[in-house]
Amino acid sequence: IRETSFYNNNSENIDLQAQFPVGEYLKQIEKYYTHPKYKTDFLLSYKDNEEKYHQIIIEYDGFEYHFRNKEMVNELTDMGLRDAVVLEASGNIVFKDLEEWRECGVDVLSTSAINRGTTPLDVSMLIGQ
Repeated sequence: IRETSFYNNNSENIDLQAQFPVGEYLKQIEKYYTHPKYKTDFLLSYKDNEEKYHQIIIEYDGFEYHFRNKEMVNELTDMGLRDAVVLEASGNIVFKDLEEWRECGVDVLSTSAINRGTTPLDVSMLIGQ
């Protein structure tokens, strides 16, 4: 994260917290939340030029561990929080498991299965510096 151009260009306006205890946060706003020890890899808080704050949860291990079954998605729905988040599953997702993933309730699936075994091509999007 700290090696990205976004971070380097905005570091004075970014607060990055590793192992953010999102479960404790959710427990504060919903007393019936039952997974208070759940942590996310990072919480990135960013203040833009208009003084507006943005918060982004970043997971590096993918959501398979957290969302492979529908229990967490159902819990977010029951608490009225489901529409406030976009759930993306990534990491170790293969085509033969797509139906199972569709049924678990995540919004977005990311897989690199389509390009495994191909030669990578590094393309820059910088045009006319």
